[in-house]
Amino acid sequence: MSQELVAELMRERGFRFHQATIYKIENGSRRVTVGEAEALSQVLGASLSFLIASGSEDVYADHVVKLAVRLVEQHEELATVIDEILLLESSLVEARRKVSDDRAASDELYPDLDVDGVIAAVSGLPVEDVVADLRRRRQSPGYSAIARSHGFMD
Repeated sequence: MSQELVAELMRERGFRFHQATIYKIENGSRRVTVGEAEALSQVLGASLSFLIASGSEDVYADHVVKLAVRLVEQHEELATVIDEILLLESSLVEARRKVSDDRAASDELYPDLDVDGVIAAVSGLPVEDVVADLRRRRQSPGYSAIARSHGFMD
């Protein structure tokens, strides 16, 4: 990260920093207040103890280990999310197949049936309005419980 970018991010946090300020801090010719140190640790993504240690190999090694642990944890979370996405995708493919099979079977049994016409005739509304109403109902909190009680959901 460039000195100018660090200075800009510090200015966004309310500090009067310029590129020269960062340079002076880096070469030790300017001291840093506690508030500035906290903000710098956020900007740089490093712990305050890491910044204060100024080169201590133990603190550096500890920081690297903590970053590695965090990386492994995030990798595991990502793998879990990917597994969930793949499972949902598989369920979606299966649902689409069932709908397609059901539609094909109904077309075969009732080739002259106008599904949209039946919906409009029964409800007295255009199909688009019926679909919109169903979508609104699905968003309501009690929809899942009611649908399960009627056997519409597993």
